[in-house]
Formats: sequence, structure tokens, C-alpha cells
Amino acid sequence: MEYRASANNSTIEKKATQPTTVRLPGSLLDEAKEFLESGVTGITTMSGLMAGALKLYLENMRRAQVDQAFLKMAGDRNYQRLSRDLNEMFSISDHESLPLVELVDTAPRAHAR
Repeated sequence: MEYRASANNSTIEKKATQPTTVRLPGSLLDEAKEFLESGVTGITTMSGLMAGALKLYLENMRRAQVDQAFLKMAGDRNYQRLSRDLNEMFSISDHESLPLVELVDTAPRAHAR
């Protein structure tokens, strides 16, 4: 088990880790060491920095995959037809519920003391 600060330094995570070997360009490794030594990252180990960086990279890749799926839907005629049909089916209930939403949005709010 390894204990380390999370990337946002707000929690301590206890996770099982698996050793691995990574080959990095020297300049990238030097830059990573500089950040660790400066304390700017809030992360104290190279393993923690690498794990955090990889996690962020994978999250960005997942977002890119979702974006690509939405781009495909934009050009999909069947999806566009289905979307229009659903909008038409719910347009009456949407129209009826809109005044209720506006009432909730403009209602005075009690402040907690």
C-alpha cells in the first residue's frame, strides 16, 4: 500500500500500486523533478506525479472520445430525425412546465442562519 496526496491535495488516497518501469526523455524527467522539488504540485513523489499526469491524460482522452461521438451524431440523419420526433412529443409538456420553472427561479429564498 502507498499513501499519497491527491492531485488537488485535498485528500489522502490509500491505493494498491503496481511497480512498472517507464523510459522518459531526460529533459522531461528533469522538468518533472524541478516541479517536485519546488513543491508547486503538492505531490511529493515521482510515482504520484506520474500517476496524476496519466490520470489527467486518460480523462482528456475519454472526453475526446465523447466529443467524437457527439460529432458523429450531428451528421447522423436517423439521430436527427429521432431528436426532432422526441422534441415534438415533449413540446407540450415542456411548454406547460416552463412557467413552473420560472416560478421556482423567481421565488424568494430563505437564507440559512
